[in-house]
Amino acid sequence: MTDKHTPTNWNFKHEFGKHYSITHNGYWIGRMRGKENAQLVSAAPDLLEALQRLLNAENDEYLTPIGVKNLARAAIAKATGKDT
Repeated sequence: MTDKHTPTNWNFKHEFGKHYSITHNGYWIGRMRGKENAQLVSAAPDLLEALQRLLNAENDEYLTPIGVKNLARAAIAKATGKDT
């Protein structure tokens, strides 16, 4: 399966008012209204990767339960702007 979305490492930054831009390596992906929406959208590739790795963990001898939890925590923290 090949992913058809822009690779991970999406970022968001404040533009003006309540508008935030979503970027990847300096390239514009989109604009969101509201910081919480921008956080969630910018974390989408990380959340997808965490879920894919979780489902494939039984086939990955290097991915431990702690590793899966840390990956999930990092993705959730990026999506919510809060440490978990």
